[in-house]
Amino acid sequence: MTFPSDSFQTIPVSCNKDCGGGCPLVAEISNGRVVRIRDNPDRPHYMQGCLKGYRMADVLYHPDRILHPLVRCGKRGSASFRKASWSEALDLIAEKLTEVKAKKGVHSIIRLGGSGSCRGALHHTARLTSRFLSLFGGYTDTAGNYSSEASDFVKPFMYGTDRVGIDVESLEDARAIVLWGFNPFYTRFGSETQQFLLALSKRGIPFIVIDPRRTASVRKLGAKWFPIRPGSDGVLLSALIHHLACGDARDRFDRSLLERYTVGFDRLEAHLSGAVDGVVRDIEWAAPLCGLSTDDIRFLADFFADTKPLALLSGLSVQRTLGGEEADRLAGILQLVSGNAWLPGGNLGCGQWNMLPKPRCGKISVPQTGDVVSVPVYLWPDAILEGRAGGFPSSPSFIYCVGGNYLGQGSDLNKSRRAFDKAEFSVVHDYFLTETASWADIVLPATTFLEREDICFVPGNYLFYSAQAVPPQGEAKNDYEIFSLLAERLGFAEEFTAGLSEAQWIEKFLDESVVDDQKAFRDCGIWFGKEHRRRTLAGFFADPEGKKLSTPSGKIEIVSQAYEAAGGPLWPVAHIPEPPDGYPLMLITPHERYRTHSQFDNLSVFRRLCFDKMMMHPEDALLRGIGEGDKVVVKNEVGSMVMQVAISNDIARGVVSANQGTWPRIDAESGLPTGNVNVLTSTEPTLPSRGSRTHSVFVEVSPWLPD
Repeated sequence: MTFPSDSFQTIPVSCNKDCGGGCPLVAEISNGRVVRIRDNPDRPHYMQGCLKGYRMADVLYHPDRILHPLVRCGKRGSASFRKASWSEALDLIAEKLTEVKAKKGVHSIIRLGGSGSCRGALHHTARLTSRFLSLFGGYTDTAGNYSSEASDFVKPFMYGTDRVGIDVESLEDARAIVLWGFNPFYTRFGSETQQFLLALSKRGIPFIVIDPRRTASVRKLGAKWFPIRPGSDGVLLSALIHHLACGDARDRFDRSLLERYTVGFDRLEAHLSGAVDGVVRDIEWAAPLCGLSTDDIRFLADFFADTKPLALLSGLSVQRTLGGEEADRLAGILQLVSGNAWLPGGNLGCGQWNMLPKPRCGKISVPQTGDVVSVPVYLWPDAILEGRAGGFPSSPSFIYCVGGNYLGQGSDLNKSRRAFDKAEFSVVHDYFLTETASWADIVLPATTFLEREDICFVPGNYLFYSAQAVPPQGEAKNDYEIFSLLAERLGFAEEFTAGLSEAQWIEKFLDESVVDDQKAFRDCGIWFGKEHRRRTLAGFFADPEGKKLSTPSGKIEIVSQAYEAAGGPLWPVAHIPEPPDGYPLMLITPHERYRTHSQFDNLSVFRRLCFDKMMMHPEDALLRGIGEGDKVVVKNEVGSMVMQVAISNDIARGVVSANQGTWPRIDAESGLPTGNVNVLTSTEPTLPSRGSRTHSVFVEVSPWLPD
């Protein structure tokens, strides 16, 4: 591909990032440089990008970008490296891979393929890494994900599929919308979601937000706010379902319609009414546990009973707790019991509410020929530290990490560092020297999406084309090229590339796609599907006998014997958060608007916009003698750190909030860690999914006092 250096071009690009959006953009190129990134003028009406995409040129040309291969020459974690040639770096990696395979077997290699590029048909960090290691003979995979594992785990048992979402435009038919632990103005969940919800609000559609914080979504949508206690979502959901089916609203409950679509509600009803254990899960039971008044809970219950159609949009925070699996099940059951699940404008209420089948398009495959075992991604450091002796299927000692900052985003930062330190060898692909890269033995410079061509899968019925805007900076290479060169050294280049160049792969994927005019797609950057009000289970709800689900009963399983066999309760049982002695405050770790996980935290243009103080309720601060702006020590059984406090009524009492994604740093004044909250989180997962529970963290906060 040629890149004119003396002309002006405007070409379509798309963010291949795990931001919840993946927006259609255009890059303006002048004299061979990206000078501006803006929204694609051909985008749908409600689609809008964000500052992270608009300022991507700041990443592309950042002075701290890794532009050459690096080989460690100092202590791990010291960020002490020397520049190396590509030949030296690749030869060394090939040598170490061959050595570990011969001495310890392929299961000693663990894949930490992150979500640095997660939307591409070709440039997909997880699939490319898996393809390479599978063709090498095998590896230890990291199963699941940090984001939505609990929800992803339960849905197939309950619905027979993990894709039970809706298109955001289907909310056109909603008479009310409840955002439960969901802050779309920071986490996006599709390029259209923010603007579409704003338009509905301006039309007078009422919004309710159930969240420990008064978020930007509360303010922008004029929503009524209910400050729930973190992790008690299942408690509140149980009480709402009880009120609708067994309480004062039972005369509005259509039991026969529920039984048409589901099995097992009678068993859950017996549990909620106290027939099983004597505990009635009613409004009075729930109020002190979830931090809301009985009047507030009764209002919510009647609102669900009386408002149809009502959409319940659950954020992933709800299932990122201990007992998150059961909260996700109960959210779906609430929509079923209230009669909103099957109505246009309603939905099933569970996590990943906009997860739908993607438009047909080819993508790089992972051969099933390798000898692969897996460990839960949430437990990857435990697998390295404990190995087979700890009950894991392998004892990994070689880390291959592509596009993931696991020493910033993984739980229990200090444990994760110990795992990297124990590894015999580690390789990282990235374009900055992140905390993870600083602990690696070899760091390879990767490209941004502006330096490669791809097709991107995004929320909604669209495909986006992302052209290569400029050549790779310095000696950076994309992951496909890096793995191709490694495969050549290891003797399976033909199998890895299938004899195709990157451009030929893109052509192949388009030939396999729904795109009927490839030139128009490349010129415009957007393929538009015809239907934008899709509802995954609409066919089942219209004809439950003719279009049965892939569950044992063919219906939605409120009670699931298969789920029980997998380690969960037969019917959903709400988890009740209980603080350990000495740590009475609950810590939540929301996403920051100006970061994508930990990406962009090292850019000054974003850092000055980020809110990196710990939010605390005035009564909690007063009780501890803490004032606005004070430096405090936050500690628990896992670790401790210092932060600056912001006192606010925008958070529930008994809760503190610190945004995730800050790179680990040391506070110069105290000598303690600061910024990265994962010094406080645990790798103990929620069960049975073994997913993330980073919103089930208890801490104590005290003023920092200099020695």
